[in-house]
Amino acid sequence: MSENYNETVSRWTRQIINKSLSHIEKVIYSIPAERFTQVNQPFVVAEFGCSTGASSVETLDIIIKTVRSRSSQVPIIIYLNDLPDNHHALALQTVTDGLKPLPSNVFIYLAGCDFLQQVFPE
Repeated sequence: MSENYNETVSRWTRQIINKSLSHIEKVIYSIPAERFTQVNQPFVVAEFGCSTGASSVETLDIIIKTVRSRSSQVPIIIYLNDLPDNHHALALQTVTDGLKPLPSNVFIYLAGCDFLQQVFPE
């Protein structure tokens, strides 16, 4: 896979992302406020099929900012998932570079498996 793959995110992907962002915010705001007082229970995000991470950054940024608007202390765990032969180092670099500075109490994990399997602990 080419290192400049991140520059080739297609127009239809961009349109889908733009349409999804406001829905994502609404979903997070619809979660009861009590959930965000539980600072020992992380807010978990799974990005299935992250590829190189280029299509993930804006969405993850909105999720982090929206969760932070509800609580500055709830840990946020992000699972970037794709098949084992994915370029995971590029995905991690793209996401962390895109979220710079990486907000405190945000943790990013890579899961190199088919999402039809169990991807993260129960």
